Amino acid sequence: MSSSDASALPHLTTLDLADNLLVSADSQDGGGYGVRFSGDVFPSLVELDLSANRLTAVTVGSFDKLARLQTLRLSSNPLTNIESGALDGCTALVRLELNRCRCCCCCCYCCDSKTRSSALCYSYVTDSLH
Repeated sequence: MSSSDASALPHLTTLDLADNLLVSADSQDGGGYGVRFSGDVFPSLVELDLSANRLTAVTVGSFDKLARLQTLRLSSNPLTNIESGALDGCTALVRLELNRCRCCCCCCYCCDSKTRSSALCYSYVTDSLH
């Protein structure tokens, strides 16, 4: 979706794209057309639900300039990596949900099998990313 396509949605605050078979921007399955969101297109986005898709990684640029984003749901994706700096543009982020991911790798933080089901990264996001 280009910025001109979304220009009629400048006040969109919540976007639910759960269960849509979306792939990561770097995924070969997506042919280079994976998930990317920009504050230029969604300037008012506060909550984004990408649960239960096919996201394997969150790369730098995936969530560019989403300065108002407070909640990001990535649960039930086969995530194996969240690149360091990938969420730097999400300066208001207070809730990152990583339930039921294969491995919740968050900027060099990996859950072992005992803690893999940990749901929320409240303190990690607010203390370590910003």
